[in-house]
Amino acid sequence: MWNLKAWDDMNVRSLFPDTNNGSRVVVTTRNANVANHLGDYCVAMGFLDEENSWHLFCQNAFAEQQGCCPLELEKTAKMIVARCKGLPLAIVVVGGILKKSPMTLVYWENVAQSILHSTDSNEQCLNVLSLSYRYLPADRKPCFLLLGSFPEDEQINAPDVIKLWIAEGFIQHFHDTRLEDDAAYFLWDLHMRNLILTEQLDYKGNIITFKVHDLVRELCLQIAKKEDFLSVFETSRGITRERRVLINGVVNHETITTDAPVRCLICNGGRYGLNNLNDLKMLRTVSNVFTTFISESIFQQVNLRYLNVNLVYIPRRFLYYLPSSISLLWNLQILTIILPNQSKVIAPYEIWEMLQLRQIEVDMICLVDPLPVDNANHMAMRSLYTLSKVENFRLSE
Repeated sequence: MWNLKAWDDMNVRSLFPDTNNGSRVVVTTRNANVANHLGDYCVAMGFLDEENSWHLFCQNAFAEQQGCCPLELEKTAKMIVARCKGLPLAIVVVGGILKKSPMTLVYWENVAQSILHSTDSNEQCLNVLSLSYRYLPADRKPCFLLLGSFPEDEQINAPDVIKLWIAEGFIQHFHDTRLEDDAAYFLWDLHMRNLILTEQLDYKGNIITFKVHDLVRELCLQIAKKEDFLSVFETSRGITRERRVLINGVVNHETITTDAPVRCLICNGGRYGLNNLNDLKMLRTVSNVFTTFISESIFQQVNLRYLNVNLVYIPRRFLYYLPSSISLLWNLQILTIILPNQSKVIAPYEIWEMLQLRQIEVDMICLVDPLPVDNANHMAMRSLYTLSKVENFRLSE
């Protein structure tokens, strides 16, 4: 529990009535005021001692060696553990880094020297966690940083992350594999490095949902800001030169200047209308934008790769029509539309002309039949990978 406001706003107390049956509610928090407010019985968690720190480290760093540290690395490994200062998250993350690293003394000594001393526990933990970014392969670094754009302490859907990675060009083709499979491998690699916490797996062992620890997310945002990778917009400050923008509040059209080189716009609980996008000619990604209708202005964004729209409920409106100009988005790869209940989208015939389209995910969509294959080979959506919830689906050639 991050603060008392969360307890009050969610009305959590009413969910746990005192019925004198001896039950207990355990709340964890990093805020002492929250702990003191919720009850008289508080347990202040201490840091791990030397023995437990070493045991936790060996479990993570030497999993393939049944938790046994090679003798030649033991002195350096214990130095690394000591510099984690008993912080479990720091120990687990560093262990995850070294688990996938060369088992050589020189390499481990370099890691030990990389961990600087700090008196503040959060600062020290972030300092240790920064190693996880430093030792990530170059092609994983932008994928990791973009995780900071998702809301704090919320369950994250892996497909949403994968679509963003693909749209931003972070995933490159390897041999004959699909981009989605390569992205899923990258996500699994972050899990193996203890940078994400898996919540749900599918029957094949692929990640469906996961979470990011708040300190890991803070690390993402700190590095993203330092490297001008992602800008978090929450105040009245205008957006003039940022390439990737995360919006957490209501934003006016004037907030983003007409010549701003914004290429990625992500809204998490924020509001920025589709009709405000006319002048942002470099846009490649528009994610989680709320709107009452699909404006014609969005179809001027010829560089767009990913469009994720939440249509807001309008009384007595159940049909939403995609205009024929959607085919102007000839670079579009992923189209996701979230609809109000019992609504559906009517797609025009021109949607079949979109040769780059890989995924169509709409809560309910009606498709016009394409021309016969022998008359329109050039119009078949040959890149299509995902097609979901088609109301009038017919299995033609």
